[in-house]
Amino acid sequence: MTLINFGKNSISVTLSQYLTLDSGFNVSSDMLGMLQNAHSLAIILTGGLCGLMAKRMGDVRMLIAGAGTFLLRLSFMGLVRGDVPPLLQRILRLVPAAVLAALVVPAVVPADAAAMSTPDGWVRPAAAVLATLIALRTGSIFATLAVGMAALWLLTLLI
Repeated sequence: MTLINFGKNSISVTLSQYLTLDSGFNVSSDMLGMLQNAHSLAIILTGGLCGLMAKRMGDVRMLIAGAGTFLLRLSFMGLVRGDVPPLLQRILRLVPAAVLAALVVPAVVPADAAAMSTPDGWVRPAAAVLATLIALRTGSIFATLAVGMAALWLLTLLI
């Protein structure tokens, strides 16, 4: 399967002509190949993860979870026919920020308030604040990640 996926990606290099049009993504053939390889790797890893989950949960439960996910997506597409209403568009624009907050806050803020009084309880929030300041100042994802991780590692080493 891996060889088929990566072989398919070498064919996609010739498809870059469609992505360099004025209305396209303007992606080089090398970048397109890397994106396709990352996509293939994600498919392989997801398949392995689903296999592990099916082993733990059982095949029937896994099929029910997959069918439930499919029905949720299908119901949204069935409810919205044609153009998406402006109110729904405004609401959907806020979803990425809400999801990001839901993922980041539990990893940064300790669940126990007493943990903030310990020396290592403030390391993650301090690194997150520094990373946020860098993000606001530079707008660079790379700089934000680099400074945030460096601050986390340095503060962890100092404690």
